[in-house]
Amino acid sequence: MNKTSIGLPLIAMLLAVGGCGSTEDTDSTNVTNQGLYAKFVATEEDTGNTRLVAEINVGGKNGTNVELVDGEYIDVSVNGITRELERDVDFLDIDYQLYIDVGTDEAEFVFNLYRNDQSDILNSRLTLAAGFDITLPERNDTLFSSVPTVITWTPDDPDHSIKVLTTLTCVSLGGGQVIDSEETTISDDGYFEILFDNRLENMQGVNRDENCEVDFRFTRQRSGSLSDGFGEGGSMKSYRIRTLKNLTLVVQ
Repeated sequence: MNKTSIGLPLIAMLLAVGGCGSTEDTDSTNVTNQGLYAKFVATEEDTGNTRLVAEINVGGKNGTNVELVDGEYIDVSVNGITRELERDVDFLDIDYQLYIDVGTDEAEFVFNLYRNDQSDILNSRLTLAAGFDITLPERNDTLFSSVPTVITWTPDDPDHSIKVLTTLTCVSLGGGQVIDSEETTISDDGYFEILFDNRLENMQGVNRDENCEVDFRFTRQRSGSLSDGFGEGGSMKSYRIRTLKNLTLVVQ
């Protein structure tokens, strides 16, 4: 990142923002492309709808929000469709969002930022991995702590990895809860096996006369290719998520 490429007007603006402390956002007219940091995220979780979020900052990842003025906007193209992202404000955080159903196939999003007095920043690309279904266990299955639980999903994608978050919620000896979460990154080959007895041995104060509850969360993640027009850089991440919740685990 070349700090010396930021113009004097932008440096003055950044100093003003840093000295104020109360400023949470700034108009995009105050910022050149060299001062922009971009974050693009695509998330699809069980529903089929993909949530797209674009956030533009000045001063890096945790910098000041940039609010686009009239005439400036972000759009995204996917599967031959182009739509504009809409402004969203949540607890002083400004971003731009869109929900779109792209089906279960792998999909590529192309984000473009259009500006008034600066060059447009085009062709930031982000691929959403193909959708998948958990085939085992089924939603009404009962698991047993001393028997390996086999988890399968389809289709697989063995050229990539997948993250599996397993959350185990048990009754404590005092009547409360003991919760243990563990995330594992494995080959996306459609098969995973876990023995819950091993996990229970490391959990303190579990009432082994009571059943536990198990939640699974599978995440396929991809990184994108950010346009070099954003002078401060940024990040592009996509997530396909599948969950399986409230399974009963019989402690043996």
